[in-house]
Amino acid sequence: MDLVEGAPEVKGTAPKPKRLRRSCSRSPQEKAAEVAAAHATKAASAKPVEVLDVKYLKEGGKRGKELAARLERIFQRLRGLEQEDNHARLPRGLKKLAQALATPVYLKHKQRDVRLLVACALAEVLRIYAPDAPFASKDLQSIFGLFSQSLSGGLPNLAGATGEASLEDKCVLHLLHSLAEVKSAVILVELFQAGAPNAEEQLRGFVEVLLSAARPEHAGTVREQLVDVLQYCFEELELVPRPVFDTLLLPLLPQHARTQPASYQVALGLCRRCANLLHGQLSSLLNGLLDSSLGSASSQSELSEHALPLIYELHKASPELLLYVLPTLTEQLRVESDEERQQVVNLLGRLYASPAANYGADAPKLFQAFLQRGHDKSDEIRAQMAAIASAIAQRKPALRGAVGAFLAERLQNVRP
Repeated sequence: MDLVEGAPEVKGTAPKPKRLRRSCSRSPQEKAAEVAAAHATKAASAKPVEVLDVKYLKEGGKRGKELAARLERIFQRLRGLEQEDNHARLPRGLKKLAQALATPVYLKHKQRDVRLLVACALAEVLRIYAPDAPFASKDLQSIFGLFSQSLSGGLPNLAGATGEASLEDKCVLHLLHSLAEVKSAVILVELFQAGAPNAEEQLRGFVEVLLSAARPEHAGTVREQLVDVLQYCFEELELVPRPVFDTLLLPLLPQHARTQPASYQVALGLCRRCANLLHGQLSSLLNGLLDSSLGSASSQSELSEHALPLIYELHKASPELLLYVLPTLTEQLRVESDEERQQVVNLLGRLYASPAANYGADAPKLFQAFLQRGHDKSDEIRAQMAAIASAIAQRKPALRGAVGAFLAERLQNVRP
């Protein structure tokens, strides 16, 4: 049957069409071009990896500039995210990325610039998820270990600096700024109060790092941010652990203040801000230090050895801090040691003459008890009291009546 009606019948076999000959061998350049084209096609069809996807981080490897560059992009992307109460609205994969950043591979990376970028990225994660951090307790402790390490080298001083600041300097200052703005350091307090292992020592170390990070050349803003972070921690503490208190007060001792004046200013600033909060506990601590430093054969700590100068420095922060310490100081005027009585007389004289306080008017009975040292059995202390009383009369007009009576009595007693 014909396929097409009317078509002529063709006898025999139809000739095969001629095929064009093609060389079966290709040059290396052609092969390379084909491979490159295939890869390009595959890459064009593949969906680009989101910066906040954990794959993007891991594709950067574990070392080199590529990892640092990817971490910087991740950090900048995180900075652009708003804090979100509804975590479902956050970018997909962000939680996995955050948890990957909190692993030893990145927290303990050998390159400092990588660790600093990881610290900044994690600080942003804490901001975005606040108040519910997407980490387990042990991971949070590791994160704050990195924060402490990042700040422990000291803070850079960019005030008046010329040229572009280094990446490391920018990271360190951003980390401090984030801790001050977001108040994320209270997580350390929560871990301590929840009984996390080694949390007390980590909190103490964090306080020490913040105190020692300050430098005299820093702008006031940097010191204020350090005080801010410390304030948030102390405000959250139900009871300040003694090691943490010791760490706070040590910079106030004269020998430390001379060598680290910026740390002294930060510690004094914190005591000034938190005076009402710390009043009761600090009074108990100071009274205990007095008991152990005077009339005791041995001292328990560096604070005990220098309790009297510490008390004077604290009155500069807030005179009210000493209202419950003055009675104990007055009792110390009765100790047997002439040298110890002389030390207490000198301190009380400075306190009663201080322009920062009006202890003589606020506690007149204690002031009268102090003036009685004018009858001390020690000739040196009696002479010391005369000089101190004159200084008080010059600086405190309200006390001139009491001091004048004391001096008149003394003159009468020394007449032949």
